[in-house]
Amino acid sequence: MFDVPPLVTFAFRPCEARKNWPAGCSNPVMHPITFLGLLEEMIDIKVQQQTESHLKTSPEVAAVLLQKRETDKRRLDQIRAELIRLLTA
Repeated sequence: MFDVPPLVTFAFRPCEARKNWPAGCSNPVMHPITFLGLLEEMIDIKVQQQTESHLKTSPEVAAVLLQKRETDKRRLDQIRAELIRLLTA
């Protein structure tokens, strides 16, 4: 439908790090796998943003990218807050 390079995805994934929390644990101790999962997700979003910033897009794709940027910004804020909470717990 759109001419989008394969490096850019529009999949909105749930936080991968939460899958590694022990069952029934709502406030986990900072496990290395939790930290790495959040860090990897943050890096993935940043790499996508960098790639998207160099795209020459049609108006339709530009509208989708704008929504994605807003969603990514909210997710980055959530990741930062979660990392701060986990590191200070």
